[in-house]
Amino acid sequence: MVSKNNALSLRFLVAMVVLIPVLAIAVLLLWIGNSTARRLSDQLGDRMLQGATRSVGAQVKGYLADAMRTGDLFARRVEQGSLSVDQLDAWPMPILDVLTTNADIAAITLGKPNDDSAYVQRVAGQLEVCEAYGNETIDNQYVIDENGKQSDTPNRTYDYRPTSRPWYQIAIKDQSPRWTPVYTWFAQSNTDATMGTAYVVKTHDSARNFNGVLCIDVTLDGLSAFLKSIVPNQSSLLFLIDNEQKLVAASRGQMTRNGDRTTLGGSDDPVASAIGHALNVGGQADPTAKPDHRLNINGEFYRVRIENIAPYPGIEWQVIAALPERELFAEARDTQKRSILLALIVAAGGIVLAIFQARRISLPIVAIEKHADKIAEGDFDSEIKVQGARELISLSENLNKMSHDLKNRVELMQSLKLATQVQQSLLPRANPTLANLDIHGVSRYCDQTGGDYFDFIELGESPTGELLIAVGDVMGHGIGSAMLMSSARGALRAALMENINAAEVLSRVNRVLEQAGSGLFMTMTLMRLNIEAGTAVWASGGHDPAIVYDPRTDKFRDLDGAEPPLGIIPDMVFNLYSATDLHGPLILMIGTDGIWESRNEATEFYGKERMMEIVRKNAHKTAKQIGDVLEADLISFRGKAPILDDVTFVIVKML
Repeated sequence: MVSKNNALSLRFLVAMVVLIPVLAIAVLLLWIGNSTARRLSDQLGDRMLQGATRSVGAQVKGYLADAMRTGDLFARRVEQGSLSVDQLDAWPMPILDVLTTNADIAAITLGKPNDDSAYVQRVAGQLEVCEAYGNETIDNQYVIDENGKQSDTPNRTYDYRPTSRPWYQIAIKDQSPRWTPVYTWFAQSNTDATMGTAYVVKTHDSARNFNGVLCIDVTLDGLSAFLKSIVPNQSSLLFLIDNEQKLVAASRGQMTRNGDRTTLGGSDDPVASAIGHALNVGGQADPTAKPDHRLNINGEFYRVRIENIAPYPGIEWQVIAALPERELFAEARDTQKRSILLALIVAAGGIVLAIFQARRISLPIVAIEKHADKIAEGDFDSEIKVQGARELISLSENLNKMSHDLKNRVELMQSLKLATQVQQSLLPRANPTLANLDIHGVSRYCDQTGGDYFDFIELGESPTGELLIAVGDVMGHGIGSAMLMSSARGALRAALMENINAAEVLSRVNRVLEQAGSGLFMTMTLMRLNIEAGTAVWASGGHDPAIVYDPRTDKFRDLDGAEPPLGIIPDMVFNLYSATDLHGPLILMIGTDGIWESRNEATEFYGKERMMEIVRKNAHKTAKQIGDVLEADLISFRGKAPILDDVTFVIVKML
C-alpha cells in the first residue's frame, strides 16, 4: 500500500496532464515550422532551377541569332549580285567587318562546288585570311589586321577542299539552313579546348541556281561564361550537352579529355561526373528521362533539372542544372534553431503556467471530448460553446461546422443510395420470356447513378406476341443524367398507354425533354419486333443503329435510320423505319457508346469490331452467356483504366 507521503500531489499530476499536451503542441509546431520551411525551400529550389534552365535556353537562342542573321545576309548579297562568288578577292573585307564586331563568330567561309573557297577565321587571337582554288594543290593563309592589310608571307599552308568538309556535306543534303553538330574549334591542350558549331546555308544566283555554301562558325566559350555568370553559388552547376550527349558548355570543369570531347559522366569535375553517371547509362544523358531529380552524391543531396532546348534546326541540346540542397536549407536550419529555442521557452513557461491554468484548460478539453463523442454516436445536431483560449473557441466552432457538414454528407449519401435504388427499380427486373426468343439486357453505371436506360414492353397476350425494346443514353452520367433518364422513361411509358407507334412515342418524349431545359440531350432507339413475321419497325433519335448477325452467312448488318437526338429540336417529327427477313437463327444487339468507346490504359478505344467479334465467336451460346463474355472482355480490355461512361446493351437471339 502506497503511503500518503509517497504519493504524488494532485497539483503535480494536473500540471503534468496539462504540460504534456503543451509539450506535444510545441513539438507539433516545431515540426510544422520545419516542414513549412523545407517546403518553401523546395519551391525556391524548383523556381531557381527552372529559371536557370529557361535563361540558358533564351541565351542559346540569342547567342546563335547573330550568326544566322550574318549567314542569311551574305546569302542575300550573293543572290542580289552585290557579292559575287566568282570574285573571291571581294570577300575578305565584308567578312572582316563582321568578325571585328562580333567576337563569338570565329570564321566565315564560302565554299564552291569546284572547291574554290574564301574565308577569314579567328585563331589564337589573330585573324587569318585565305583565298583557295580547287585547281591548286597548295592554299596559303595570311594574317590580316582589322584594316584589311594582310601579311606578306603565309603563316600556314595546306590543301583546303571545302566540298570534303562535314559542314559542306551537311548543307547540300538539306534544302534549308541549319546548324552543324558541335565540334572542337580550337584546342590549346588535351584538357583545354574551345567548342564550336556552324550555321550553314546554301547560296544561289538571281535565277536560284546553286553556286556555293556559306559556313558561319561560332565559338561557344561565351555560353560557358554565361553559365558561370548565372550560377547562384560556387556549389551549383550548369551544363549544356548536345544530341550526341557530349558537353557543349559548362559552368565548371573541362569539356575535353585527351583531345576528345567528353560526356557529362566523363567530366573531370567529380560532382558533374557523378550526376552524369547517376542520371544516365554509361554517362550519357537520356533525353526521355524525367526533368526533375534528387540525387545523393557522396552524402550530399542535389536537386537536378534537365530541360530540352531546340531553338533552331540542328540545335537539339539539353540544359542540366544542379543545386545543392544545403544551400537551399541554410535558412531552414536557422529557422529550425529558432523553433527549438522557442519550443524550449514555451515548455519552460508551460511548467510555470500549468499549475495555474490546469483547470481552465482541462474543463474545455473535457467538454470538447464529450461533444466529439456525441458526434461519433451520430448526434450531429449537438453544438458546443467553449469559453477561454482563442484556439479552443475556434476549435469548438470548427467542430460545430464539422458536425453540420457531416450531417449534410450523411443525408447526401443516403439520398444517393435511395436514388440508386429508385433508378435500378426503373430497369427491367427480368428478361421477357417469349417463344423463339432468348433475350438478355444489362446496364452498368460508372457512378452510383447513370444516364443509360433499357426497357422491354411485351405487346399482345400470346407467347409469340410482339416485343417493344427501348435503349437510351443520356449525355454524360451522374445524378443529372439519371434524372433526365427517369423523365424519359416516364414519358415513354405514358405515351405507350395511348397505343401510338414508335415515331409518335419519340416525338412525345422529345417534347418532354426539350421543355425540361436541362441542357442535356438523349439518344434513344425504340424498336418493335414481330417474331412470327420476321420484321422490325423502329424509330431512333440519334442512337447508334442496331446490329444484326446472321450465323448462317457469317455477316453483320446495321439497321440504319435515325433522326437527331431527343431534347434538342422542339416539335421534331420522327420517322418509322423497318426491316424484313429477320427470321432466326439471328442475333440482334442494341447498345450504347459506353461499350465501343471504352478505353484502356493506352487510351485505345474498344471499338465495334471487337464487340462484333465477341458476338461472332459466341453465337452458339445463350444471350446471357454472350453478354457475360462481352462484359468480361470489356473489363479485361480496360485493365486499370477508369470507367468513363455507362455501359448498356440488349441482346436478342431469334431462334
